[in-house]
Amino acid sequence: MGIRPVDVVLAIALTAVACSDVSAETTRSVPLALAGTIVAGSTLALHRELPWLPAAALLAVNLGLGAAVPADERFPPQTLLFPLLVAVYLLATRVAGRVAWLAGAATLALTVAGHVVTPDGTFADFWPLVTWGGPWLAGRIVRRVTLDATARVADAESARERASREAAAAERDRIARELHDVVAHAVSVMVVRAGGQRLRVAGTDPEAAAAFGDIEHAGREALTELRAMLHVLRDPSLAEADDHEPLPDAAGIPALVEQVRRTGRDIRLTSYEVPPDLPAGVALAAHRVVQECLTNALRHGEGPVELAVATAEDALRITVANAIELGAASSPGAGRGLAGMGERVRVLGGALSAGPRDGRWYVEATLPVPA
Repeated sequence: MGIRPVDVVLAIALTAVACSDVSAETTRSVPLALAGTIVAGSTLALHRELPWLPAAALLAVNLGLGAAVPADERFPPQTLLFPLLVAVYLLATRVAGRVAWLAGAATLALTVAGHVVTPDGTFADFWPLVTWGGPWLAGRIVRRVTLDATARVADAESARERASREAAAAERDRIARELHDVVAHAVSVMVVRAGGQRLRVAGTDPEAAAAFGDIEHAGREALTELRAMLHVLRDPSLAEADDHEPLPDAAGIPALVEQVRRTGRDIRLTSYEVPPDLPAGVALAAHRVVQECLTNALRHGEGPVELAVATAEDALRITVANAIELGAASSPGAGRGLAGMGERVRVLGGALSAGPRDGRWYVEATLPVPA
């Protein structure tokens, strides 16, 4: 961990306070008392590396000063109590298990001994228990609270990572199903066209007809394999429902915007420039990204939502911006939806960024469009 500047400042300040009461009225040897107090107090700067050292050093000095009280006085320098309390507290926050029991017993014994050796000190006095018990109990409570908070943070982080992984896996499955649908449609068109050409040239060009027949046969086999893979990838509970449902694409974004507007939310489509020959995978991803962004804006944002879809430099760029709702989480949509969008965009070789900027939440996606 090393020595931090704040630890050095703390050690210097508390040592100065401890030395302020060292005088001929409180100790028999002022030079020895000052030297011991300064050395012991300086060890506070090392409490992160050596948590035992400050408590042991200060309790030992306290014991020595208690035994060196002048005959006509009653107590050693009282200001040594301040660094001593801090040292016991810091030790209590760092030890655990059996070591904590040992540390507690040792520090309590030295605290009692430092009081008993004074002229008026006895074992029956309650003051040493208060002196030791207050900082020790506070340190143990702080340690417990800190450990509980750390465990909760770790659990929350683990849950977020698990949710992100699950969302990415679910989105990959969904992407696979949808892209298989796209490929299956393309192969179906190839099979139909090849079959039509085979029939058309069957009587005039047998060789060409045979070639078209081979293409048709290979296409049908590929289509069969694709359908089998698709059946495996699909959720059986959804397979029957959406087998014949057409996949959405970028051309459906204006209709999607109108659908969200009917909820009463102000959706501003500031630009919409989508090429007609957009690849099916990119068009599908664009629709899904806009759909997820609008859903997040409805759930987590407020005010108007600005949406821009434009093509620039061989890429389709999607930007969604809305004001962040007061009191909402700092990262709307930072759960499964955002992880799923990112996975979908990355699969196609694109990039996605999301986060707050100037009081608004921005999602920016870039999908490559092959020339």
